[in-house]
Amino acid sequence: MSDILIVEDDKIQCSTLKQTLCKAYPNWNIDTARSFEEATFLLMHSKQSYSLFLLDIQLSENTNDRSGFQLAEQIRAMKPYYTTPILFLTSISEEMGYGLSEYHCYNYITKPYSATDIITQIKHMLFTGILQNSIVLKDTMHIHHKVNLSDVLYLEGKSRLLVLYTNVDKLETKDYTLTTMSSFLSSQFIQCHRRYIINSDYIENYDFTNNYVQINNHSIPIGRTYRNNLKNILL
Repeated sequence: MSDILIVEDDKIQCSTLKQTLCKAYPNWNIDTARSFEEATFLLMHSKQSYSLFLLDIQLSENTNDRSGFQLAEQIRAMKPYYTTPILFLTSISEEMGYGLSEYHCYNYITKPYSATDIITQIKHMLFTGILQNSIVLKDTMHIHHKVNLSDVLYLEGKSRLLVLYTNVDKLETKDYTLTTMSSFLSSQFIQCHRRYIINSDYIENYDFTNNYVQINNHSIPIGRTYRNNLKNILL
């Protein structure tokens, strides 16, 4: 799942943007703010780690207002968001050279725009890997980690812990259970056992006679409840 922050002072445009993204990506979390102050509050207090910002440049009726640029500057000053993509929404396209160079934003869309314009930009970010599907987790030592879910090989529910395995490490957290984490995962993640969810992109081998899949030289059991669904997907 990705967490998106839309900052748009126009109530109708803000609502339409959110509806467009929710329809296209129903598993994403979409936050909205209609002012510089609301957006700043979310940045400082939200538990979400945003993967993308959609920022209107003019956040008030004042034609000289450029608080969207001020917000971009604040975002870039926050270490976790130094490289997070920013998509500017603007009716002042002649200023976007400054926005692109000064705040290293991904791109801009000129108003009025359509739902197709927005989704096209999002799809391109997903295709090129600019928009990462990530989540922030606190491990058992209370250290926070930003994890790209595409790097997770598989997940294991173990007692009161959730364990995420990657190619280079494993992360243990009490923040989520296997069930609650499943709502954040994209379609390549498949539950194969009551204790395991696997990333199908990393499956090296599978054996439905002995009921296991192999990922990174780890043999992961296939539960009877999940066997047929997994078999249908893989075969």
